[in-house]
Amino acid sequence: MVFPFHAARQFFHSFMGRYLGKEDENSIRNVTEKASMIAYSRLIRKLRKHGTVSAADRKIIGRCMNKIAELTEKLDSLAF
Repeated sequence: MVFPFHAARQFFHSFMGRYLGKEDENSIRNVTEKASMIAYSRLIRKLRKHGTVSAADRKIIGRCMNKIAELTEKLDSLAF
């Protein structure tokens, strides 16, 4: 299935609002940012799991680390 970006974003927002029982943008963004932090950490672990890290993987890890640093400034916990 191919969705335009704006349609996928609307679907995600609608799904998260119903899942959380909250429709406001701040609640959805808060949960999404916390989940993103966990996902970035898990991706780094996965890429490093096999020991040898390629140049492409190092770039991905660098981007993940930058995003984690940004999120660390915003978030005070990972509790939903």
